[in-house]
Amino acid sequence: MKNPIITLVTLVLAYGCAPQPITPLVSRSIAPTPGIQSSIKNASAHQRQKVVTKARQLIQATGRFKSGEFSFERDAVGFIQAAYWHAGIDVFDAQLALNPDLSGTALIVNTALKRRQLFKKIPRPGDLIFFKNSYASKNRGLTPKQIAILESIDSNLTATALGVFSNGPKRIVLNLTQKKRDYSTDGNRINDRLSSINGEKGVSAGLLLQQFANPFEIAHQVSVEP
Repeated sequence: MKNPIITLVTLVLAYGCAPQPITPLVSRSIAPTPGIQSSIKNASAHQRQKVVTKARQLIQATGRFKSGEFSFERDAVGFIQAAYWHAGIDVFDAQLALNPDLSGTALIVNTALKRRQLFKKIPRPGDLIFFKNSYASKNRGLTPKQIAILESIDSNLTATALGVFSNGPKRIVLNLTQKKRDYSTDGNRINDRLSSINGEKGVSAGLLLQQFANPFEIAHQVSVEP
């Protein structure tokens, strides 16, 4: 017959050595989640598709944005959190989230900076898009308030993006090179217009384009159900 004390000690030690799941930071609180920690550094096309698919669902959703067991705020940041958490990615760095001066898109931007995910080359579906708050030069250094997920991009570098904007969740179109034109020479829309926090209305999405981030290149992912 096994000694019950030895059995208990063995179970405690086994639990302590097991990898503990990470959780998304929802309103800076951490709750239990069934995910399993992983050391994957590069996401597969399947993971990118999961983010895009979830984002497409979210623009049709009513109420708070839900992903797994969690309910996120119905705003630009909550949209991003919910879409990436569907693929097991927390867009908030745990240490940075302890800083009371960082929140919302500022926390996402600084997390991407810390993880060396920011870039300005051609993005891929599933990447993050950051938009400047204003095209006015005096406001170009501000932390972006508008953020979206790249849905698709064609050979002419016209892209569609999904996110929450001034009039709610929706899909927008923008061109990475023809930033000032609303329509292409063949009459297709290549830039929607976005409003900014400084009262500018109808500014081309291409002109407000700031930079991109690849949230998949991290070592802080969790396994999720296919």
